[in-house]
Amino acid sequence: MTVANTTLLGLVQPTTGSESGVWGDDVNYGLTSIVDISVAGTNNITQDSDITLSVTNGNNTTTSTFPSTATNSTVAQYAVLNCTGIRTANRNIIAPASSKVYYVINSTTTASTPFTITIKKSGGTGVTIPPGAAALVAYNGTDFQAINAITGVLGFSDTNIVMSAQSSANTYVQGIIQNTNSGTSASSDFIVANNLGTATTYYGDFGINSSTFSGTGSLNAANATYVTATSGDLALGTTTSNAIHFVVNNGATDAMAISSSGTVTIGGSAISLAGNLTTTGAYATTLAVSGAYTYTLPPATDTLVNLGSSQTLTNKTLTNPTVTNYVETLYAPSAGTAFTISLANGTIQEITLNGNGTITLPSSVTGKSYTIIVTYSGTYSLTWAGGGTLKWAGGTTPTATSTSGKYDIFNFYCDGTNTYGSVYGLSF
Repeated sequence: MTVANTTLLGLVQPTTGSESGVWGDDVNYGLTSIVDISVAGTNNITQDSDITLSVTNGNNTTTSTFPSTATNSTVAQYAVLNCTGIRTANRNIIAPASSKVYYVINSTTTASTPFTITIKKSGGTGVTIPPGAAALVAYNGTDFQAINAITGVLGFSDTNIVMSAQSSANTYVQGIIQNTNSGTSASSDFIVANNLGTATTYYGDFGINSSTFSGTGSLNAANATYVTATSGDLALGTTTSNAIHFVVNNGATDAMAISSSGTVTIGGSAISLAGNLTTTGAYATTLAVSGAYTYTLPPATDTLVNLGSSQTLTNKTLTNPTVTNYVETLYAPSAGTAFTISLANGTIQEITLNGNGTITLPSSVTGKSYTIIVTYSGTYSLTWAGGGTLKWAGGTTPTATSTSGKYDIFNFYCDGTNTYGSVYGLSF
């Protein structure tokens, strides 16, 4: 017999003029059978150990070496390597370092931890296939690499799944979309759309901009990663009793967090917003507010500063604060002959009357105290417009009969039923 064999598949190559009477066996056993398993043959690998494959050369006397379906065969020419049975550890298939394509299926089972199947050259790293997964692999001149994405079987069941992938690794598992274009409009995006979705409406976008992306605002910044909603609201949250954490610069402490009860924490300090504003910790707090709210500040730590004529504290409760530099600006209107006191102008007012005049006291001042300083050049009277009764200290209503140039000082307080007044400088 004068034959040779091909390097990759071991196909028989009879020498011209030889093999008289055995050409049929050469073709059947040394050629056709090997081509058959190389295209469609399956090697069912069940052994719980590594297996090393090698090229088995064909010849004209072999009748059973290359069946279309084999079990635990070390013949390297099979197209499909179907790994089944129980494994007690991760196992390797060591294949020849030569040009060959394999379809490797990991259908192994285990009573506890799932185990992987790795196909590689001797000393290589190759391709690792997780349980329930399959991979089409090829030798690239250095080692085996996957031709397709390796997708395993999910570890749970659900309905209406259109895409799924599974792997098992004691490190991160990745799904990657990369856009290698560095243009000013380039980005990589994962898009979801609903029943109203079009190319420009009703979709959500998770993406990253290129290194030279150009636009206005943070969403269009170069290298920015973003989550956006178009034509609908963007909702970030948890559906179970769990918190939301915001971390910057890989910090060990949250920059901001929202607990499962809804408490907002910034920099480790809680902010509770439920109609009232409460601050904790030794902070210098500046309040710029409107409306009738209650503000509770920590004792002896916060400072309420610079309240001038343009600021009004109405219906506010300050609990144990340190208040510094609180000086009310005097309200002194232009001279005239008649004035109606409005506490919106402050609780200390200086009224100057030119000649005889009238001063009307305010109404609806329950719980308020205020001071009026009157300068006059004639006589004047006080008109009471408030609710309840005006009661004077000493029980006598004062009468202004003093001469010009006097300063009269009135103090008033209203308890809701009566208003009480005292005066300095008038003649009785």
